[in-house]
Amino acid sequence: MSTQVIGVSIRVQDAVLFGQNFPVLTRTAIYERILRDWSTGKARDVIDKQGPYGLTHRQLVPSRNDDDLYVGHKADGTLFWVLCSAERLINPGCRTQIEYSSHVTVAYHFSKKLLGDWRTFDERVISFVHRFQR
Repeated sequence: MSTQVIGVSIRVQDAVLFGQNFPVLTRTAIYERILRDWSTGKARDVIDKQGPYGLTHRQLVPSRNDDDLYVGHKADGTLFWVLCSAERLINPGCRTQIEYSSHVTVAYHFSKKLLGDWRTFDERVISFVHRFQR
């Protein structure tokens, strides 16, 4: 595994911003939003292709900001998805979110060059956040 840094942000549901509570969405709910074309309110067409590292590359039509969507399942069978920016960018990156608990959502990002480490990143981010519990 590479020693390069990944970025992590944590959001707690009980936090209030400008007088509003924002609900924590599950990883599956966020994924379902990605599959919708919000300009029309309809589901996007999806073309599945075999992707790298045990992931399925889901090509969305119409596309979503030229992002590549990859989907897989973790060892426990739960859904994993990640959005990666296009290869044509100088430093393409990937990002995803985890519903750590009913009150905490964790988002993280990493270089697309490290996509092969997706399982390890997911496990380590969860382990990192778990250390804050007492």
